[in-house]
Amino acid sequence: MNATQFARSVLVRAVTAALAPLAAVPAVLAQSSPPAPTQSLDRVIITLTPLPRTELDALQPISLLQGESLRLQEGTSLGETLARQLGVQSSAYGAGAGRPIIRGQDAARVRITESGLGVGDVSSLSPDHRVSADTFNSQQVEVLRGPGTLLYGSGASGGLVNIVSQRIPQQRLSDFGAGLHLRGTTAERERLGALELQGPLGTDAAWRLEGFKQRTSDYELAEPVRDASGEVIASDRLPNSKTDTQSIAGGLGFFGSGFNFGAAVQRYESEYGIPNPGEPVTIDLKRTRTELLGDITRPFAIFKGLRSKFAFTDYKHTEFEPSGEPGAIFTNKAAEGRVELPHNTIAGFNGVVGLQLQGAEVRGVGEGTLPETRQRLGALFLVEEQRFGSVRTEFGARYEGARYRVQEDYEDGTRAPSRTFDLYSASAGAGWEFAPGFDVGATLTYSQRAPSAEELYFVGAHPATFAFEIGEPNLRKERAVNLDVSLRKTAGPVRGKVNVFANRVRDYVYGSFDGSTTDLFDEDGNVEETLSNLFYRQDDVQFRGAEAEVEFGDRRGPQARVWGDTVRAKLTSGVNDGANLPRISPTRFGLDLGWRADIWSAQAAVMRVQRQDRTASFDLRDGVPETETAAYTRVDLSFTVSIPVPIASLKLYGQVRNLTDEQIRVHTSFLKDFAPLAGRSYWLGLRSNL
Repeated sequence: MNATQFARSVLVRAVTAALAPLAAVPAVLAQSSPPAPTQSLDRVIITLTPLPRTELDALQPISLLQGESLRLQEGTSLGETLARQLGVQSSAYGAGAGRPIIRGQDAARVRITESGLGVGDVSSLSPDHRVSADTFNSQQVEVLRGPGTLLYGSGASGGLVNIVSQRIPQQRLSDFGAGLHLRGTTAERERLGALELQGPLGTDAAWRLEGFKQRTSDYELAEPVRDASGEVIASDRLPNSKTDTQSIAGGLGFFGSGFNFGAAVQRYESEYGIPNPGEPVTIDLKRTRTELLGDITRPFAIFKGLRSKFAFTDYKHTEFEPSGEPGAIFTNKAAEGRVELPHNTIAGFNGVVGLQLQGAEVRGVGEGTLPETRQRLGALFLVEEQRFGSVRTEFGARYEGARYRVQEDYEDGTRAPSRTFDLYSASAGAGWEFAPGFDVGATLTYSQRAPSAEELYFVGAHPATFAFEIGEPNLRKERAVNLDVSLRKTAGPVRGKVNVFANRVRDYVYGSFDGSTTDLFDEDGNVEETLSNLFYRQDDVQFRGAEAEVEFGDRRGPQARVWGDTVRAKLTSGVNDGANLPRISPTRFGLDLGWRADIWSAQAAVMRVQRQDRTASFDLRDGVPETETAAYTRVDLSFTVSIPVPIASLKLYGQVRNLTDEQIRVHTSFLKDFAPLAGRSYWLGLRSNL
């Protein structure tokens, strides 16, 4: 036996031994049911990679949520929708604002895109800002865990979430189609309706209309919320947690001989409350987005074709105080374009060269100030792959130039300096299929990130976050090295994967409270409010963690999933060397058991979130360091039934979320002490497609 055969033998035996104790689960569930034929996982194409990839092919850890699984996970925010995915948790800033947190990183390090282009809002600037995109009309959601800087820029240094929309038809249609989704819930008193219509325009064009309306009330609590003195501050329902969101969009697609192009327009509006024990804030958000798409589908020169897409976004939100007066107004006018050129095979290499251009004018005014800042970004990137038998290699590089130009003064007449950053990223990875259905892989990434506009320039009170934020205009760029190692079994009735990662970041930018405060005065000179000061700082940081998942079952019969994830983040320099970063995601474990038949399916999901006691003692808010968060166990039940009707598919589904009525406090949330998640809630929905 040679060295390669020996290595393969050891790996196969190790994986088989690790999965053996769990392999009995489907057998126990199946009882006397006949076994279904084994098959590999669905091979759905991931759109965020420039080369055609499936979840199984990708070297970097990517999760895909689509179809029935996506509809059963959808909540009132994007963070809530994705919170049960491996390595993903939510900032949970009330029902209306929840942004995905990936491997303990959030805000400007996790980029949110729609069909590969940024959403163009200001959700990365603050946890109370809603992501102005939802999944009710989308095709699928893709989550990249780890750096996505190579393709999507420094804003994706921690990860990327891509919502794949269907607004622009991308293939010819022969018939009219329609989809309807209705849903209601008890704890949130939600009323949801979503509609999709599409059809052909002759033989070489197609149209699509879509929209949704979602409204919730103040949600029901599992038990009363008390302040530090024990006084009840919220009893039955959480005040000011209601939401009201709607969207309407339309698109056209045209298909020629060797080319396709299309356009779409969307209007998105949301009004939602920010619950807090002081003065509740209501945010009114409006966004208009125009998208263009153009592809050359026939080869030219050394290229297989050309893909291009552009988006233009006009965004505004106003934060209203209880009096109805605006406390803060944020605006963003953004434009982004991407061009990708996949080339023919050259010396065994297949790859893509691409160009990304991005511009924005962002501004925040009110009690705090983010001076109008023009942001310009230009980037070139290259991704290549080559196969050597059962080994696939991939590498890439990117140069990005980022520029901030401050256009106005602060109230005291001073002006922050403009900044320019040259950013470089590179990655190299390899995957080895050492036996049929088994592979091991590793990816090493070097990335750089420019500070965000808020980290550089925001100064003043931010009522929705109860903080007086102080930016630092002299922040340096971050430099990170990330190593991701994976082991996967991708075929058969028992499948699994393990990811281990380590990420070292130099000059990591983070906000923390130092215990000092700032008084705000009314017109008579009296102290109206006292806010804790939040400063943006830089130190070196190390992230380490792991994710694991084992799945059992085939398309029919018993189903099971066992999963877990954990992350640790520590400062490795500065006066707080060795301290934990604040608000880091706690360790979680989960078990899902279900059964899938021809016309029905049912599932029970249990998630255990461990106590988070790795807190930041230096993060002093109101003079009190970050507190621990208790563990909890959440149990959810769900079912889906297909109802036979002529010419259409009709599905009825129901859920019980938080079956045991557990009080759930989310450690990653600034509002954890006042705004736990909703108590037990019953969900009932109906979906129909024509």
